[in-house]
Amino acid sequence: MTPPVGGPRVLIVGGGGTLGSALCRDLAGRGHRVVATTRTGGSGSARLDLSPDADSWPVPEGIDVAYLLAAVTSTDECRRHPQASRLVNVTATVRLASRLARAGLRVVFPSTNMVYDGSVPRPGPDLAPCPRTEYGRQKSEAEAAILALGPAACVVRFSKVLTPMAPLVTTWRRALLDGQTITPFSDLPLAPVSLARAVHVLAALADRPSNGILHVSATDDVSWADVARRLAAGWGVDPVLVQPTRAAAGGHRPEHLPRHATLDATATEAALGIPPADPREAIDALLTGPVAR
Repeated sequence: MTPPVGGPRVLIVGGGGTLGSALCRDLAGRGHRVVATTRTGGSGSARLDLSPDADSWPVPEGIDVAYLLAAVTSTDECRRHPQASRLVNVTATVRLASRLARAGLRVVFPSTNMVYDGSVPRPGPDLAPCPRTEYGRQKSEAEAAILALGPAACVVRFSKVLTPMAPLVTTWRRALLDGQTITPFSDLPLAPVSLARAVHVLAALADRPSNGILHVSATDDVSWADVARRLAAGWGVDPVLVQPTRAAAGGHRPEHLPRHATLDATATEAALGIPPADPREAIDALLTGPVAR
């Protein structure tokens, strides 16, 4: 992907995913020169399969900042296949990050609130990680290694980023519009962040370098049942179709049930001027489909 001229030159590893492709569009629209990678290449992207290629992939010249978005993000996939997912999420990611930092690039690494156990609300970046899931453990380990690279590294921990085309959202929408019931969890919290806000934070780091750890979160927790009720109202369907259930009592109990999902985003607001948003912003963004920048 080669937009016009101007702005720092940016590398987006994992540019084919939902967040990566949205970030590519945003930065290109701002005049940044963007090099995006995908596992297969093509369609204007460079080929980079992270696991086998992390040590040998030729780093493009003239890049200023790299975003490491390629990852196995399914918590269930990480739980069921810890070794294979760790190879991508930790081993290969850290090796590539080290090469990029040695080449003089700034490295931005998106992480997750799941590096915490969710026992307290709004933990700050200085609180030591205490993950209770395999995905959280992998992200925590990768964070530590990337932060050890020094001032070139920035870790951005996100609470749940909601995207309009996420399988759960599209499944709920189809079911509700067909008059079928859905059973969202009432005891599983999230602090939802819209795709547009997540992109806004990451894009800001291209022009305003930061290091250390930043948090991006909604101001408050909601449950998945709360999300479903608001979506049902926005889609104009009968609220009776939303039948909340408890994850703790179900046959598909999550790997860990936190009490809280929020993060303290004070440092992010101070560094980038981007405050945390009400959780309704992220939910309402799902009603209108993909959000342009």
